[in-house]
Amino acid sequence: HLALQKKVKELLLMCQEGSLTKFQTALNDCMTSMGLGSDRRVCLETCKDGNKRGALHIAATMGHIHLIKYILSIAPNTVKQMDVNGYTALCNAVTGGQKEAVELLLESGSDIKAASNSGQQAIHVASSVGVAVSSELPEYPESNAAGL
Repeated sequence: HLALQKKVKELLLMCQEGSLTKFQTALNDCMTSMGLGSDRRVCLETCKDGNKRGALHIAATMGHIHLIKYILSIAPNTVKQMDVNGYTALCNAVTGGQKEAVELLLESGSDIKAASNSGQQAIHVASSVGVAVSSELPEYPESNAAGL
């Protein structure tokens, strides 16, 4: 179990670093440690840190577009995964001020209305950290504006 935790930590560290080659190597090491053979999707969906943040969360925070595209090409459902606080990769991209990552995640099906455990949506997170994302986010009908 400790060896697997080390492999997951390495995978997420390589995701933070941003090297696709090193990330792919770490992903292969994780799959081997988990006994998954070549099932990269399952590995990307299950390998998370102690706060339930996966590779997509980390890549989105850092704005590593090439890694976001790679991860989503293998495990598209990770776009909907939430961390321990209920934040999606979209919220991480917003918090990190990563405009291109926000746009890519929205195009990939990220739910802008998904609420965190505290009820915050990506638009709330943006305003709370001072990130202007109005041009990236879809327009809300007036009836929904008060609910945000």
